[in-house]
Amino acid sequence: MGLVLQRSYIEPGSTIPSVRLSDEEYGRALQRFIPACTDVLPIDSAKRVIYLARRRAMPNASWWFIGGGTFPHESYPQSAARCFKRETGVDLALDRLTLVADIDYIWKDRAQEPTTIGCHMIGYTFTVEITSEEIAQAAVGLEPTEYHADLGFRAFDRDELIALTNAGEIHPAVLAVYDHCFPQPAQVEFGTLEITDSDSISRIDEQSEMDETYCVIAGGASIRLIEISADGTHLGKPIEYQARPGDVIKIPARYTRQIELAPNTRLVSFAQTAPNASNVTAS
Repeated sequence: MGLVLQRSYIEPGSTIPSVRLSDEEYGRALQRFIPACTDVLPIDSAKRVIYLARRRAMPNASWWFIGGGTFPHESYPQSAARCFKRETGVDLALDRLTLVADIDYIWKDRAQEPTTIGCHMIGYTFTVEITSEEIAQAAVGLEPTEYHADLGFRAFDRDELIALTNAGEIHPAVLAVYDHCFPQPAQVEFGTLEITDSDSISRIDEQSEMDETYCVIAGGASIRLIEISADGTHLGKPIEYQARPGDVIKIPARYTRQIELAPNTRLVSFAQTAPNASNVTAS
């Protein structure tokens, strides 16, 4: 379906004054309603780094985004800009904010007593291309009750995020958002081109760990595929196909394949590893 539809509808004349709840009232509300929060992640695309601040308050008192709860009658970009200015003192134009993630968080704790009761929140994460002057200003202006102002902002690249995520020191959502913003380049893969004919092989029966592509040059082949799960069980019905000269068949790694070669068949296969001799039957 493509991109997610994003739109706000505000009926003319609608007014929803925001009220402040006590910690007790807010704690009870968290056990019934799912608040929408907005977060801002400063990034530097040229350097492929993100900037995080160290939170003091639960949930997730660790390196995190800048954000907070959304007020009634404000859009998510307006909420994100307001929260960022409140927490850092830096005013962001709304057209600089890009929505990059919509994430469910179910935390095991919360800031309100009893803190051992968890909470469920929805987080809308925006990125902003930040300048060095703005990040320096934001670091000085960090709200000390919410963040460790003495630590300021830290720049993180992917290697450090992976290490800290594996060590349990950064929530995995941060790395997920990073990879969404900075997709990793495709890995270059090398393989082998194998020419097979029915004079030497009559059947290929294997389960490859790699994607494979077959092309029938001459003759024909009867192909039977079965999708398998991670634990080796079959999924769905077998797929059967009669291949003719010129046909190209791309088979994902998660499929077992049985390929019966008709007489005088020539088959070209491309894979990262050539078919193993133990998996083929000589005619």
